[in-house]
Amino acid sequence: MLLIQTTTPTRDEALRLARELVKQRLVACAQVCDIESVYLWEGGLQ
Repeated sequence: MLLIQTTTPTRDEALRLARELVKQRLVACAQVCDIESVYLWEGGLQ
């Protein structure tokens, strides 16, 4: 089993990518999830 995670600029782009990967049988399943991230960037908490 292999798990690949990526981000996209928009939810629509994520869905387009997921559908295309399943359609081409490159993946068996694709999940689209909303993510909230907390991180440090240039000395500030984002």
